[in-house]
Amino acid sequence: MISSAGWAQAFACFLSILAALCSFNLYAQPHSGLTDADFEGLNLAPYLAYLPDESGEWGIDQVSQPPLVEQFTVNTQADFNAGYTQTTYWYRLSIPPRSTTDGEDHWFVEVNFPVLDYIDFFWLDSAGGWKQFKSGDLRPFSQREIPHRNFVFPIQLQPDAPTVAYLRVQTQGSHELPIRLVTAKALWKSGQDDLILRGSFYGLMLGMLIYNALTFLALRDRIYFQYIMSILFGGLIVPLSLDGLGVQYIWGEFPAWVAISTPLGLAGMVYWPALFTRGYLQLHRYAVPADWLLRIFCWLALAAALLAFVLPYSISIRLSVAVGVIGSVLMPVVSFWLLFHRLRVAGLYALALTPIFFCGLVKSGQTIGLLPTNLFTLNALQFGMGFTVVAFSLVLADKFNAERTERVRLSRLKRFFSPEVASAILQKGGGELLEPQRRYVVVVFADMRNFTRFSVQAEPEAVLQVLREYHESVCETVAHHQATLEHFVGDGVMICLNSPVDVDNPELRAVNMAFDLQQQFEQLCQRWQQRGHDLGIGIGMACGEATV
Repeated sequence: MISSAGWAQAFACFLSILAALCSFNLYAQPHSGLTDADFEGLNLAPYLAYLPDESGEWGIDQVSQPPLVEQFTVNTQADFNAGYTQTTYWYRLSIPPRSTTDGEDHWFVEVNFPVLDYIDFFWLDSAGGWKQFKSGDLRPFSQREIPHRNFVFPIQLQPDAPTVAYLRVQTQGSHELPIRLVTAKALWKSGQDDLILRGSFYGLMLGMLIYNALTFLALRDRIYFQYIMSILFGGLIVPLSLDGLGVQYIWGEFPAWVAISTPLGLAGMVYWPALFTRGYLQLHRYAVPADWLLRIFCWLALAAALLAFVLPYSISIRLSVAVGVIGSVLMPVVSFWLLFHRLRVAGLYALALTPIFFCGLVKSGQTIGLLPTNLFTLNALQFGMGFTVVAFSLVLADKFNAERTERVRLSRLKRFFSPEVASAILQKGGGELLEPQRRYVVVVFADMRNFTRFSVQAEPEAVLQVLREYHESVCETVAHHQATLEHFVGDGVMICLNSPVDVDNPELRAVNMAFDLQQQFEQLCQRWQQRGHDLGIGIGMACGEATV
């Protein structure tokens, strides 16, 4: 079992790693010109202008000529973001002239937002004609000019004049346009670094998925199955849908699935963790209102997942995002509420969630410009998900060890107490039950007749066998009548009813238990007589107020 000190050390190590990643700028910053021999990327947002196309029917010849060309609005955002909109947008780029000394002839415009539905790229070549490339995640991947997870378009820069290019973007989801100009070398280098990082992330997710699947097959615990499905949706389907690798390597030739995968993945990403939260925190036992609240939420998430197959993408994605936001707030609130009530498993749950929340804050800070753009801040959510998945695997292992220990304790307690009393001792830690208290009780006494003479004459092994059979029979009868075995003294037994757990009509229970003890003893006597042992039983009882 993982100790509290072990968890504290792991948490401190996690914060140290994140602090180091935040402070080390691993990602190339945009350059301000095209003359640097080590040029890796130029942010094109300052050279961008946009024009909404409400009808969606304008063509390149219309937007590149008056009067529409004069209606473009200069972009002032670091990365253009139009939010969730179905409006078609035209963008005009005016790329500065390249230097004749930079030695680079192959340039590319890269749009680092792989979930745009349709994107058309036009640039004016030296002959005065428009060269067009079509891309988008709702078009087959094989149609892309450059086989890349992002949208990459080749362009030929003019040496002595700005190069003009246009983009037409139509999408039903979030409409963002982080765009930069890169060289072939920089594109290859960033692609290799990106694949190493994302390959490590998906390797970790797949490894944890297989590990927990094998554990589930061994334990047959449904909580492990719910956790496996949480990893599948939250660690594989949703990231693959959002970072473009799913389109590039798996379902790129099936655009219909692309429109379903993201809303379905988002809904599943909160549905299965909600089920996992209910089971892991045992809300039906410790917080019934919260359990009902999460149960209703699970039905909503399931409905959102099923509606992804029938609703238009513009509606299903908004519905799934709304469900995802509610779930990402609801589950932590429930865990912290139980943590406030000092439930140990809630503390471990909240600790395991810490990485994804911390990394979510880092990603938000990078998005709004409070933190520098580097390898870690750009991929903070992947780092957080990786730490969280590993942490929850440790939490589940701790839970399994704790439950195994509890089962061993419960089996031992049931040898002397009824199941109700044994469960009460485990729940309350035994402290409250051991406090002296005055209450009405019924006490039953039973001892064997002729046992003293029998124990003197018989062999020790025969005496032990008789006592073992007698004690086992008494323990079974006591548990059946919800009584408590106070103690054994050789052949004497003291049994208590209505303490420490209340029972209805303890006197009648005591009488019925006495009859059962007699019947069980008669069966034992027949067995013992065949061995030459002549034994009987005497039973008495008393009731009244007592300090127990």
